[in-house]
Amino acid sequence: MDLTSALTGVDVLVLSPHLDDALFSAHTVLRDSVRTARTVQAWTVFAGAPEDPTPTEWDRRCGYDNAQSLIRDRRAEDLAAFANLPEVEVRHLDMLERAYSDPERRERDMTELLRLIDAWRAEIGPKGGVILLPVGAGTRMAPGVADLARATLDRVRSAFPRRGSRAAAPSTHTPVPAPAPASTPDATGSAGTGTSGADARSSAGVDLRHNAIRTAAGVVRSALHWDFQRRRAAAQRRGMLANEDHVAVRDVVREHCTGAADVKVWFYEELPYLWGERGDAQARSLQSPDVPLARCEVPVDRAAKVDAITRYRSQVRLMDPVKRRLESAATLPETERLWVPVNGRLEVRDALAPGITVVIPAYNAAATIGLQLEALSRQQDAPEFEVVIVDNGSTDDLLGAVEPYRSGRLDLRIVRATERQGVSYARNVGIGEARREHLVICDADDVVSQHWLRDMAAALAGWTIISGSARPTPDSAFTDVDAIWSWLDSEETGTAPSPHPADPGYPIMMGGDCGMRTAFARAIGGFDQSFVRGSDDVDFALRAQHAGARIGQFAGARIAYRDRPTVRGTAKKSAQRAFMHTRLAERHDLWSTSPSLRGNWGLELPKALLVTGMMALRLRRADWHGAAGRVGMSAGLLSGYAWHHVLGRGGEPELGIGLDHGSGRVGDVFHASISPVTKEL
Repeated sequence: MDLTSALTGVDVLVLSPHLDDALFSAHTVLRDSVRTARTVQAWTVFAGAPEDPTPTEWDRRCGYDNAQSLIRDRRAEDLAAFANLPEVEVRHLDMLERAYSDPERRERDMTELLRLIDAWRAEIGPKGGVILLPVGAGTRMAPGVADLARATLDRVRSAFPRRGSRAAAPSTHTPVPAPAPASTPDATGSAGTGTSGADARSSAGVDLRHNAIRTAAGVVRSALHWDFQRRRAAAQRRGMLANEDHVAVRDVVREHCTGAADVKVWFYEELPYLWGERGDAQARSLQSPDVPLARCEVPVDRAAKVDAITRYRSQVRLMDPVKRRLESAATLPETERLWVPVNGRLEVRDALAPGITVVIPAYNAAATIGLQLEALSRQQDAPEFEVVIVDNGSTDDLLGAVEPYRSGRLDLRIVRATERQGVSYARNVGIGEARREHLVICDADDVVSQHWLRDMAAALAGWTIISGSARPTPDSAFTDVDAIWSWLDSEETGTAPSPHPADPGYPIMMGGDCGMRTAFARAIGGFDQSFVRGSDDVDFALRAQHAGARIGQFAGARIAYRDRPTVRGTAKKSAQRAFMHTRLAERHDLWSTSPSLRGNWGLELPKALLVTGMMALRLRRADWHGAAGRVGMSAGLLSGYAWHHVLGRGGEPELGIGLDHGSGRVGDVFHASISPVTKEL
């Protein structure tokens, strides 16, 4: 990633939750950005010293018995670590980390942080800037019911501070007593200061009930604490926990800056947490359909970096006490990882090999996949390509059907993908396994045309995504490849036309006949697993279009689509696809632009039932397949509208699942350069 061009003339603000995170995790960003950025600042958010000097357990492990002394020394360490980066403006904010704070103080601190960020935005002006936030890497604790209960009980205890004689802490200062007012008998005959004995007894009773509620909440909270400790210990066995302060800064600032035109939010991976769980899952949860995130890796000057981070003497050994990987350049990671918005400014230049990866999802396809592989092995004028078959839990002899094509006829790999069932998951696994710069997807029971790869490669030279065309072909025609190619060629007229742009309001994409840039497909999260029976391909195209992709439709990239419908199967498939289409419409606000939802579509079901009745009475020519499709589609649209739009039960997107299949990665690493000039992907 070329930071010097990416941040030219830009104001950069790196938010470091603690007094070390910026250089631990974004050293290269800080070092390189000062060359071309207008200004570079590094703010440590939680750099305040607590009023109470009582040390925490971590403070004691650092060798301090006074929390204020530790914060003072950590500030000095931070300034020493930045000594070799004099162009970076370092700022320590007087906010308290979680160990020293309480919910009320934390809320005040976060409000003040947002005020300071708004002041920075006003200062840099309309040119805008880039804010780098921690991604929240590390092992995450699975949420439990006890967490909600503990938080609720904490609020109860805050709402009921202790009253009575023990409410105030003892003071070493003895105030001079004020002159006592003259005591006069009250109405009950008691001498007092204006408060009756009945009132005093009533006040004592209120205090007693008040303190009883507080005590009961504390007892129940303590009883629930064992579950938290148990889950925390289980998470720690998997690696270092994600830091709550990091997540708090990330979420508050990200939400505040969402949609802002003057500032872009990047995320960096926190170095000490690389040895727990990496930041891919967290980054994936932070992206949106409008602004997907691309993972980039920045080469590190490890000698310079280790010189900086070893100046944090009070902390560095405790971060990785056994292997001590932070103290040697040889054991530091060679790259720093960033997640950058893909919004038309990102030009992907990945490290993948030239050529094409053909991805074929397969489930019990032993009887049909042979013809598809035969067609691929006999491609005319094809570029260099590999074939990845994703076995999605087949129980037939798929391996036996594929074996004849592995011995030299095709560069072919078989990948097992059994964690989930579904074509979107299998496609994502194939995208994650691809080794070529472009990939194309076809199905195991179809057959591609003889120039399919040649035409796809030519089209992808000028487009980010290409959607082909399909000719429905009777099942009886799938006898041999030559017969199918003759069937396809019989409809062609001369030279295949050039690709044309997809409809920007509703870009149609065929998931079983499409091509794309591999790195871009990974960057936007692949296919969404929440679309289980259709519309996942159009959702992919819409998200890609939002990210700045050029989507073309190309009739020349043709396949023979196996058409073997039954009346019942047609009705069921039409209903399922229509139901998923309403999910797509709700997610992307397509109620007025989708071709299937124009006009009085809500009246189509009674019309379809009327036509079906007329066919049954022989008052109309019978077309049972057409009637089944119309009834199924109308019923699916109505039920989907009620479920997704009226009840709001559409669920959340499930992006990126399967891209990290094998070896714990999220796709292969790719490198990117970012240009200050908007470029089409």
